[in-house]
Amino acid sequence: MPETPWHARLNWSRFFSQAQRDTKLWLFFMVWFLLFRAVFIGIYRQDMAPTSGLGDVMLVLLNGMRYDATIASYIVVPSLLLTLGCLLRPWERAAGRLRLIWGIIAFAVAAMTCGGDIGFYGEFRDQFNEMFFGLFTDDTVATLKTMWNSYNPIVTLTPFVVAIILGGWCLRWWLGRDLIPVARTEQWFAGRRARIAVTLVLAVCFVGGIRGSFGRRPVQRKDAAVTRDNFLNICVPNPFTALRYAYKTRARLAHAEGLATYIPHRDIRRAAQEFAATETPPESLDTVFTRVAPGPQGTPPRHVVLLLMETYEGWALEPRFASLGLTNSLRDLADRGVEVPAFAPGANGTMQTMNILMTGLADAGVDTNYRPNSKQAYPTSIAAIFHRLGYRTRLFYGGYLSWQKLQTYAGQQGFDEVYGAAHMGEWSHTNEWGVDDEYLFDFAAKTVTDHEPSFTLILSTSFHPPFDIDVRAKGFPLQSVPPELADICPPELDYTMLGHLWYADRCIGEFVADIEPKLPDLLVAVTGDHSGRRMITTHPTLLEQSTVPCVFYGPAVLEGISAPEGAAGSHIDLVRTLVEATAPAGFEYQALGQNLLRPNDSFMGLGRFSQIGPDWVSSTRQQPPRLEATVPGATLPDVDTILARHGRLHALSWWRIMRGPDLTQSTP
Repeated sequence: MPETPWHARLNWSRFFSQAQRDTKLWLFFMVWFLLFRAVFIGIYRQDMAPTSGLGDVMLVLLNGMRYDATIASYIVVPSLLLTLGCLLRPWERAAGRLRLIWGIIAFAVAAMTCGGDIGFYGEFRDQFNEMFFGLFTDDTVATLKTMWNSYNPIVTLTPFVVAIILGGWCLRWWLGRDLIPVARTEQWFAGRRARIAVTLVLAVCFVGGIRGSFGRRPVQRKDAAVTRDNFLNICVPNPFTALRYAYKTRARLAHAEGLATYIPHRDIRRAAQEFAATETPPESLDTVFTRVAPGPQGTPPRHVVLLLMETYEGWALEPRFASLGLTNSLRDLADRGVEVPAFAPGANGTMQTMNILMTGLADAGVDTNYRPNSKQAYPTSIAAIFHRLGYRTRLFYGGYLSWQKLQTYAGQQGFDEVYGAAHMGEWSHTNEWGVDDEYLFDFAAKTVTDHEPSFTLILSTSFHPPFDIDVRAKGFPLQSVPPELADICPPELDYTMLGHLWYADRCIGEFVADIEPKLPDLLVAVTGDHSGRRMITTHPTLLEQSTVPCVFYGPAVLEGISAPEGAAGSHIDLVRTLVEATAPAGFEYQALGQNLLRPNDSFMGLGRFSQIGPDWVSSTRQQPPRLEATVPGATLPDVDTILARHGRLHALSWWRIMRGPDLTQSTP
């Protein structure tokens, strides 16, 4: 008896029945992501531009389905494999069980991930980005404790538990029956051509779904910018897509191809030549970064103190917010000292900014403090430079020195003394992040003496969740929104959060008042670690989202000195500014930035995600970059010029951290 041909043994009824249910599983997740996006927009609708309307929202919902189709298609793959097996074997029961169990697990993960994304946006004003991985490189226990203390776990988790239970029940009901009865599919697809046609349609739909496109290329990150509203564009990808992009960027930067992120041509010697403006390509970054100090403009400081204030953002110093009374202390120091208002953060996280200030290298997205080359001080490291100048170098952190292996890392970068919360006592005034700022500054003021010249870097902690200081008991007076701000601020401000800004600012003033009489020829520099986290206006401008303070104070040192015309900078510029305010003429050292206290024809503050000039600001977090004037009638620079300078600075920093100073190595 002749053997039955393989194609005659295929059971198309089983296949089409299971394929329908795979399609239903795919549709279930498409609807879920659509509902999530609508809820997300509804929760944060105050961030929408006033000019955006229903048409823009619908465009976002529809375009987001391209990204959702990709994730939903990947979710369907396991059950789809068993569906294919049903052509040859009676595996319907196994396929059904797998589809339901896997579907419920995937939905539970999706629900919790979407919930986490909602909270993430509330903190970072973005969907999941590279800051997500700080959960693993930061103090994970402290982060989780902060989340636990800041958000009522029962209230926060209950909606997601309910959603998972209801979603699992709906999914079971939804998958329990075919869209089209089996008897009808047998009738419709009895012919061979019909079966082939339907199978091809299913295959094409799956390929299109997993690509998010039926065009020549799959859907990409840049396809999210479908409106003029930055918030709505942020809403287009789903949380899984956002995580995938964040991971890919992080992984790419950590490997050789990361150089192309900043300079697509990958020619590091060419970038170094353009950066140094030399006639021939240099062979070492040591020559590219070498500077010769011109000598102080006034009295050289005997004591230099650099304050890096947690979450202290530039908007708080703007004159229109003065009636809030949040930043009176720093405002007073700025009025009596030198302020550079056009100042962008070098990074978007605390440790990333600490890396910039400690190493003198830009944030290249590679976790500088964990890299092998960071086990010894870079020639650009500020503590190492001041040590060469004969200064005692100290670091004070209000938190715990295990955070980001700070104690070891600070010593490697040239700090003679390193202090953390364990040195500062007052355990009744601590939380998971460390001591209150007043105890940090009190300890620093008592530790730094006039016995020898000193350089001091202080990192504060109090303006940070869980915001558990009793600021009312400390004297915080703000009770309501001042009338002149009623049109731009929401009616109900987070007064506990604002009180912590007021408290941190008050600690700055008390600290400077304490040390000024004891430390002659004092120079204090104050800045914030990152921007864009604690906006109080309903629709903050790009400028308000993109700046941190930059204030220099020291009556003797800064006498007769003012901010140069058109001054603009970033954290990378503080090393050169402070060194050249101190070092004698002819002193050779290495630095990448500009001197913010001397005239310059090409001031430009270059942070990893924010760039700023005297009358413009730009953001490279989204593509294409955003560029806005900050002064009416200002002439905007060419975006390519900004990107070129930004790329060279970060490429050279990436190379120095990842490969060392030698530029003659083969370009990756």
